[in-house]
Amino acid sequence: MRSAGTLEKNRGRIERRTLSASTQDVAWSDWPGLGQFLRLERSVTVHGETTTTVQYAITSLSPDRASPEQLLDLWRGRWDIENRLFWVRDVAFREDASRIRSGNAPLSMSHIKDAAINTLRALKVPNITAALRENALKVPDLFHKLGITTK
Repeated sequence: MRSAGTLEKNRGRIERRTLSASTQDVAWSDWPGLGQFLRLERSVTVHGETTTTVQYAITSLSPDRASPEQLLDLWRGRWDIENRLFWVRDVAFREDASRIRSGNAPLSMSHIKDAAINTLRALKVPNITAALRENALKVPDLFHKLGITTK
């Protein structure tokens, strides 16, 4: 078993992550394309109180294609997607509180929200929530800023 770990101190907390990767029993598994078994132990200490969680996963990446350090980076990178898109959708658009639930409307609204987020990011807007609030009642001005219409 091979392992890699990180230790981070920020925002008043200490996070320790240890990822262990193993190929033991991979040859006997019926799982197609299985490369490694993974175990991630994460300990977070805030104000002297430590909470530890353990997660398990599998990957198709073999040890020669991905070291434990690379796998730990990939596992953490998954949260970048979560934080960059889903958090914005949940907080800025209050998506979890949405009452749009039937027909094509949920998917259509999802695409509109994604387009808005991507447009604001392309414009290098530092605070998406503030930009949404600022432009919510100024749709004609917003369309003009985006070059969709002329004044």
